Amino acid sequence: MALSGYEYTNYHIRLAQAHLGAGRLEEALAAANKAGAALDPADPRLDLELDRIRARLLKARVEEAMGRLPQASADARRFLSAWENADKALPELAEARRLAQVGQ
Repeated sequence: MALSGYEYTNYHIRLAQAHLGAGRLEEALAAANKAGAALDPADPRLDLELDRIRARLLKARVEEAMGRLPQASADARRFLSAWENADKALPELAEARRLAQVGQ
């Protein structure tokens, strides 16, 4: 049975978080990758771009749990570059800064 409707990035983020919490790291990484996938140029949904960027930080968390420290660091740096002008008190920035250092 095929389902219709828009497949929101947030669904994949929550799924990745659940897999990460359960220790199912390969599944968490797959869901985080799907959440961060490029938008369809024909239907850009710019309102969902924030979720796509946050998926990079989630992917970094999963990669750290997998022991893939250079990849975790690189994804955290990409997240930070997208947020370079954000409020410095944003809680996700502290986590991203920590992860950006793990692979170095």
